[in-house]
Amino acid sequence: MKLCKLIFVAMMMAINSLSSNAVTLHTDAGRLAMLITEEMRSETSLTIIGTMDARDFAILAEAFPELTHLDISQASIVDYSSTSSIIAGQIRHPANALPPQAFFGMKVREVRLPAELKSIGKGAFVATHIQAIELPESLTNIGDYAFYDCDRLQQITLPTAVASLGDYVFADCQQLTSVDISQTQIDSLPAYVFTGCSSLVSIALPYQLRQIGSAAFAKTALTSISLPTTMERIGDYAFADCKALQSVIVEAECIAMGDGAFMECRNLTDIDLKTDNLPDYAFTGDTQLRFADDTLEGISHIGDYALMNNRSYRLTLDRSLESIGNGAMEGMTSLCVIDVSRLGDYVPQMGQDVFQGIDQPNVKLVVADNSVATWKAAEQWCRFNIVDVTSVVKIDTDKESAKAWFEHSVLHIEASSQITRLSIATTDGLQVALQHPHSCHATYDTDKLNQKIYIVVVTTDNEVTSFKLIR
Repeated sequence: MKLCKLIFVAMMMAINSLSSNAVTLHTDAGRLAMLITEEMRSETSLTIIGTMDARDFAILAEAFPELTHLDISQASIVDYSSTSSIIAGQIRHPANALPPQAFFGMKVREVRLPAELKSIGKGAFVATHIQAIELPESLTNIGDYAFYDCDRLQQITLPTAVASLGDYVFADCQQLTSVDISQTQIDSLPAYVFTGCSSLVSIALPYQLRQIGSAAFAKTALTSISLPTTMERIGDYAFADCKALQSVIVEAECIAMGDGAFMECRNLTDIDLKTDNLPDYAFTGDTQLRFADDTLEGISHIGDYALMNNRSYRLTLDRSLESIGNGAMEGMTSLCVIDVSRLGDYVPQMGQDVFQGIDQPNVKLVVADNSVATWKAAEQWCRFNIVDVTSVVKIDTDKESAKAWFEHSVLHIEASSQITRLSIATTDGLQVALQHPHSCHATYDTDKLNQKIYIVVVTTDNEVTSFKLIR
């Protein structure tokens, strides 16, 4: 009787041990199912040693529904082929490749992978609870949807050997905050790769990156992005609805853009983009955006609604401009000046309602000398307050100590000694501008002035010079 009790206690201890400690299984490829018992269904931690193939991965989710920790770092994944599908519609599964949907929907929070793993299959970690994962240095490819909807994944670094990613690889990983792919071989980011990663605030890109796919960073929390010199194309809606994005640094000579590339980036204030075409919806809804130097240089076409609701108060259009699309500048209520003087007598082709919502009579259209009549006869343009370059501002001074001239509407002042103070005031003494350049050269954009006559006072180390600006 005593012996029976001892045997019973030993059995209970074994069962308790099995349910409370990590289970380790030694297996050969295709034989894992034979080692699994009903008691293991409640296990949360599992280590597999030996060889595995697609058949073994196919049973994991059903056999271990509570599994949170999986270690297969001491297992080798071998080739397996069959005449019928084992997993995800495939009949052939190569060696050193994590099969498609390998852990689909499982509760796993941590997975240790084999050191010689080369690829991760389509949807391998979809909707898992993975929080952290160390990817082996041998990894070269990550398939479509591999980490899609892993809503607990917070950060990830890709090994240097990785050369390609599939579509939607990290899409909707809502706790993912940072990604480092700077040391990889990747030269093209696929479509939707990080779309919906609403906590993603930083990413380190590889120096050889050439393309960013459609909606690749849409609806992320990026605050800034620096694009390398190798960049050639930004895909459709690549950064759409990135409401935290403030700055885009572009080092490339010229980049092609897809439709809506920066649409609804409502905090984007700074972009120095070199491109020859602003496609449809390129910057629609970017209510804080102003372009570097307020100049759209080298652009041949401005697409439909491309600048809708932008906040620029001044735009300079380049001679390369050939056409402007429907509603391209609709809602740009901050506009005070459009400078088309570089276009001469050439009037671009126009879509419908290009300037819808703009108070055109109160916006100055600066045109080239002797071309006022051309622009007054041009449909849509004729509604602006049209002036030629030479009549924008005149200088009334005969002083030698301070030379003044204009480049478009920008007043330039040059003195023989350091300018310590520059003041601009109305004729009744109301000061509208004050600078302390501490240089022999100073500038001021007179577009901000709306009265007829102003008094400019230039103070240098040697004397005070004043003159009139006559508008």
